[in-house]
Amino acid sequence: MDTSSTAAGATDLLNWLPIAISILALTISAFSLGWTIFRDVKKPRFRVDIAKKRIVQQGNPPSDPFIAVEALNLGPIPNRIGLVFAEKSWWQRNILRSSKSRAFISADYAHPATSPLQIRTSRIEIGDTACHAFPYDANCFVNESWTRIGFADGYGRMHWAPKWQVRKLREQYNTDFGEHISDAEGA
Repeated sequence: MDTSSTAAGATDLLNWLPIAISILALTISAFSLGWTIFRDVKKPRFRVDIAKKRIVQQGNPPSDPFIAVEALNLGPIPNRIGLVFAEKSWWQRNILRSSKSRAFISADYAHPATSPLQIRTSRIEIGDTACHAFPYDANCFVNESWTRIGFADGYGRMHWAPKWQVRKLREQYNTDFGEHISDAEGA
């Protein structure tokens, strides 16, 4: 009786083996198809830079300093830039759950360094740049401890300036205005 039950178990296993192999092959094929589609989807990218700048023109005195947030379209398709956002550290956003950990920053649209309206509202071609200018004074947005500053694109994806640029701007702000951190940071 032991030999017949063992033979029946082996026969059952041999009957299920092709089905198991087929399910495994189907799973691998589905994963491969999904990865191929994901890899081939054109994902637009922007390089975002932030810095303190001045406009210098021949025959005119240099302008007052301002903060420029610039987005360069790296392709592979034209895309729109949207609003400028800032975020505090991961710790403040996720662990402390601070209600003031994210912000929209409104640009100075009248500033000559801000890109014209037709550039800001239309698609930016590959290799073109758009800029938003912000005032640089003791009460500008740099007086809070933002760690990420960047643009939202036309697809809702965020593109952040490198953290070292944000730190460098913050250090420059501290040099120019001292440790003038707003009360909003502690809240």
